[in-house]
Amino acid sequence: MSINAAKTKDYNRSRVLNLIRKVSKLSRNEIAEEIGLSAPAVGNLVAELIRDGLVREVGRRSPQRGQPPIELELCADGAYAIGLFLERNMIEGVLVNLVGEVLGQRQILLDHAPSPSEALEHLKKLVQELYPQQHASRFRGVGLATFGPLDIETGTISAPQLSKNWVGIPLRDQLAEATNLTVYLDNDATAAAIGEYWYGAGRHYPNFLYIHICEGLGGGLFLNGHVYRGSSLNAAEFGHMLLPHQGEMHYLEDIVSLEAFAEGLPYNKNSVLAVQQGFEQKDAKLFSRLDTAASALATTIVSVDHLLDLDAIILGGQVSQGVLRYLQNEILRHSEPFYMRGKRHRGQIVLGQTDEHSAALGAATLPLYDAFVEPARLHLESSYSSSQGGEPELVVK
Repeated sequence: MSINAAKTKDYNRSRVLNLIRKVSKLSRNEIAEEIGLSAPAVGNLVAELIRDGLVREVGRRSPQRGQPPIELELCADGAYAIGLFLERNMIEGVLVNLVGEVLGQRQILLDHAPSPSEALEHLKKLVQELYPQQHASRFRGVGLATFGPLDIETGTISAPQLSKNWVGIPLRDQLAEATNLTVYLDNDATAAAIGEYWYGAGRHYPNFLYIHICEGLGGGLFLNGHVYRGSSLNAAEFGHMLLPHQGEMHYLEDIVSLEAFAEGLPYNKNSVLAVQQGFEQKDAKLFSRLDTAASALATTIVSVDHLLDLDAIILGGQVSQGVLRYLQNEILRHSEPFYMRGKRHRGQIVLGQTDEHSAALGAATLPLYDAFVEPARLHLESSYSSSQGGEPELVVK
């Protein structure tokens, strides 16, 4: 098989698998009709996916005229991955299967920002506790999501805001060497967006901005069904959008973040718990900050939507559904006057479905996304290169 034929097969295999992931209980003929391949071609690809343990036949559809079609769905045990989320005051790990069920979870609360060596030891411990020995043959790897700035190509982290020691730390390769496993590194917000695309609300929207509210504020951007990373692989730094506030220019995350919400609240040192307790007790100071945050989010979301013409803006992160729903309602109220007159389409403002564990769950999705979605991106890039003349170049992460 030629290189181009192999890449085309990987591309079509990825399309079939992802359609089954998005719309369960499809038949082979329905898949063929949806993606424009012949029924025999889809049949061969489905047979391969069944052989590899990624897809299974559910059974025939309820009786109807003629021979009822056989429905297909993902095999939950077709793949496993570990997701790790490294924050300033917490490290979380989850073990997930192919359909996103959390099979194991661990969390380490920290009373200080960890040094690089401390972080490595904590991460190594979580991997050892979560690794599925009984499913080793179907284990796809470890995803690590954390704050930035990151250099994804070299796998290094630079976070001098934590300490002078957090500069150019090759944490991805250090963890891979310590565990003897493949490790994928990504920004926490981008990882959470990939998780939302794989398991959550993002399944329904090819073009969306995911807003990740955590200790800081981040964003993950999907365009045409693929994560958009930008020229330096650090696109969608939503928290670093500039806006005027109290007579000065501020980053958006100075106003919209758990750190900003929780400052001075008398409930808990942990900002996640402090915000939740303040919300439950209807703390006036907290609600004032949430209202200010919603107003700031409204103007920035409208600006982004005008620029990119998105299908959706998805709100998520380490805050509860109650807080997110309150922000959603206030954003909708504040944003109405700012939309361009006559604009027929607005990106829907929706809530994420991967809850406050979105970054860890998204990190677990990184190996799955790389294995089952990236082939389609590589095919598209090489096809574009070929259309410009010359032999297409295979782009490798």
